[in-house]
Amino acid sequence: MEKESTVKLTLPGAILVGLLPLLTWAQPAGNATEQFLGPVPTLVGQIVRSRDLRHAAGVVAVDAGCSAWLDGRVQTGIYDSIRIGELAFSPDGKRTCFLAVKGGRAFAVIDGQPGPECDDVELGDPIFSPDSRRAGYAVRDSNRQRMVIDGVAGPRCNGAWGLIFSPDSRRTAYIAWQGVRERVVIDGRVGPEYTSVRELVFSPDSRRLAFSAEQGDARFIVVDSVPGPVYDAIGRGGAVFSPDGGSFAYSARRGDKWFVVRDTVAGPAYDEITDGPVFSPDSRRLAYCARRGERHRIVVDGREGPEYAGARAPVFSPDSRRLAYRARSAGSEFVVRDEVPGPAYDNVERIVFSPDSRRMAVLVWENRMTRVMDDSLPGPVYDEVWDVSIVFSPDSRHLAYCANDSVDHWFTVLDGVRGTVYDDARQLVFSPDSKRFAHMAGRGYRALVVVDGRPGQEYDRLLGGPEFRDDGALEWLAVRNDSLLRVRLPPEQ
Repeated sequence: MEKESTVKLTLPGAILVGLLPLLTWAQPAGNATEQFLGPVPTLVGQIVRSRDLRHAAGVVAVDAGCSAWLDGRVQTGIYDSIRIGELAFSPDGKRTCFLAVKGGRAFAVIDGQPGPECDDVELGDPIFSPDSRRAGYAVRDSNRQRMVIDGVAGPRCNGAWGLIFSPDSRRTAYIAWQGVRERVVIDGRVGPEYTSVRELVFSPDSRRLAFSAEQGDARFIVVDSVPGPVYDAIGRGGAVFSPDGGSFAYSARRGDKWFVVRDTVAGPAYDEITDGPVFSPDSRRLAYCARRGERHRIVVDGREGPEYAGARAPVFSPDSRRLAYRARSAGSEFVVRDEVPGPAYDNVERIVFSPDSRRMAVLVWENRMTRVMDDSLPGPVYDEVWDVSIVFSPDSRHLAYCANDSVDHWFTVLDGVRGTVYDDARQLVFSPDSKRFAHMAGRGYRALVVVDGRPGQEYDRLLGGPEFRDDGALEWLAVRNDSLLRVRLPPEQ
């Protein structure tokens, strides 16, 4: 869920709804088609965008209170207030949920249907299951709280929070607080009491559940309802499962020494576990960074690597055969890939492997300037490269990122070639077949989408996208002249 503020022309809700049948149209915008979704009224706060960037929602003031606004349409239902920060889309973008208040009573509204009234509602994250079919939230009445999942309320307790769905959406777990004790409720069944519970996580295959627990002074990890070895502390983040769900690992402290525990077996003792543990994509390898005294090293499958002044951020390649991490020595930072140290830089900011694992891009700083290293080939030097923008094409043949050479001079760099300068450039995407490349750009107070280097129509703002769909079409949400538009560029264009 993404948010963006906006201020637009106010129109009464009744007028908006009445005009919709007359205002919907489709018209060409260059080679793209614009679908009119509806007017954009004055919204109270922020616009919320769906994860797939195809839908937008917000809260609009109407004569008798406020209503939800979705994809250009004011929804039925008028409330005294809607909590803007708790308006959410399901993962597939087809469902919505928000918290509303009317007559002093609170309730959740899912897909436009109000739920049971109560004193207060707490919408967590996530609200919806990964497959978007299920929903859950906590309700409070008379200082007692219950978790409501799929419309069914769970047991009353002092507090209920931390709801998670399994990756296959079939299972649920949350924490229930009763008196001074906490329990985990798994698939509706209340588990044993603990002093404290945190960091619930399902395995990727949805079969297993792990969490960190305390019982008095004892700290341990519970997996499949079985408590593990007792330690004095459990590392931040709790347990992490391997991608196949067959193994788990975590860091723990006993006395003044830290260990990484894989399943129930503790590794060597260190003064600190500084990063990890991280499983390889094939689940066979495990890596973490550790410190003993003033020296740092990486530990892979129980084997210690060379010592450095610093070591952090281990990254496996998608095929699990290669491992890279950042290391520091003599005041410089470098990448160690497959146990081989690379060139020294002032700082290494990010490491990205290509999908086929054959290439590696590294963002580095030199003399207060940045560049992207494509394997051993240095890219051009810029004032700044946006680290999260670095992306390989699906076929691994192309590399792109956003860079600038002054405050408002942003551009894309595709295979080492600098693109047109804009005031803003972001949201870089390749088509599924890797033949097309698009990004969002800003020029003055206008926004546009650039496809294969060609700028498209300008808009007042872009609310979502561009995003390639599975069929190769490119879509984005835009606003022009107080109109919300969904724009589609066909794959054949």
